Amino acid sequence: MNKYHLQIEGGLGAQIFGYIVYRYLISQGIDVILDLTYFTQKERVAKAGEGGVSIFSWKLGHYDIPLSALESHPIERSTGFLPRGGRRTVLRDGEKTKDKILQQALIAGGYRSLFKIPSSYKMSAQQLLTSKKINICVHMRRGDYLNVASHVIPSESFIYISKLLCKITSPNLYILSDSNLEEQTRCSFESLGAKILVDRDLYLSHALMRESQILVCSNSQFSISAACLSSSQLSLIPNVHPLRMRLEGESPPIFTEWTVMKRPGGQ
Repeated sequence: MNKYHLQIEGGLGAQIFGYIVYRYLISQGIDVILDLTYFTQKERVAKAGEGGVSIFSWKLGHYDIPLSALESHPIERSTGFLPRGGRRTVLRDGEKTKDKILQQALIAGGYRSLFKIPSSYKMSAQQLLTSKKINICVHMRRGDYLNVASHVIPSESFIYISKLLCKITSPNLYILSDSNLEEQTRCSFESLGAKILVDRDLYLSHALMRESQILVCSNSQFSISAACLSSSQLSLIPNVHPLRMRLEGESPPIFTEWTVMKRPGGQ
């Protein structure tokens, strides 16, 4: 049987998915240890155009998962060997083996109970949302992501899918972003009656996405993890392959292809 050395790093979404993989492997009786050395670095917030990426602190303490409760074993990066000898399969973000295990874990379920929204944040999210209409949250990842991402979902794609959804549902529309939007983008959303929430509390933003009825994700683990943790929600997750979409009376350029995920409820 394989033995794994799982590296967890990055922001809230990456940490959530990493911890889900860790708990799933343990539940299957598989030998797994962690490399948490990323979190020994000093936290740093990078901005678009400045180069580099943000360095995040451990965020799962919010869900009563303290870093101090987990044992870290640094990976010998050049060889994949443990310092004390022996070899394990190293699991890092973006690698196919880790993604496959994560998919198995999400299918198996039982992980939502690990990340319950604290009551104060749940109440704050529900106060911002409304029960009178369908609530749609659109997450636009910008900020430091623009410095390093190989594929950034264009603003036009988010505007376009928002127009489609507004025609169908007449919703309350919320735009969540980690940085200010360009004026043209902001005006386009405001014409739809959207409430634009920029750089809000990390956990409140995540709670808002989980509590909304429809979530439009960016290609970011932050919003995709919110989609996976929602117990009942329609989520649109972007693919990297473009698709020409049409709205009556408009001929748009190439836009993003979206995968629709329906959470029917569950654990």
